[in-house]
Amino acid sequence: MTTAKYERINAVRAEHYKDDDACSVIAIAIACNVSFGKAQAAMRRAGRKDSHGATLSAMRDAITELGFMCKSWDTSTRPTVAQFKKYVEGAVLVVTKGHVSCVLDGIVHDYIGQSSRKRVHSFINVTPYVEKGETV
Repeated sequence: MTTAKYERINAVRAEHYKDDDACSVIAIAIACNVSFGKAQAAMRRAGRKDSHGATLSAMRDAITELGFMCKSWDTSTRPTVAQFKKYVEGAVLVVTKGHVSCVLDGIVHDYIGQSSRKRVHSFINVTPYVEKGETV
């Protein structure tokens, strides 16, 4: 089961952008709370071609360009998405074999659903930049 946020962004992608294989763009749009178009433009500048997959490096570059900090990690235990999401606070991009999903505060925003048994290979924590003296 997907979420309304995922459905809305995916519908815009399908209707206006005709960009297939855009899971990384959708995940970044959700994690950074920006439109599909803005996320797609950042990914293009980071080196992703439309209707193609993306590298971790391109995703990190696009996230940074959108004004967020990110840190990526590899997982040695390879938990499933369903196991991993229980421990997520904030926005995390979850990288599985051939796919990227966004998990926000323990909720999977993707077509793979809440009980996905896909194995997590790596993940990227996404946090907004905070200036000195600011609070989030």
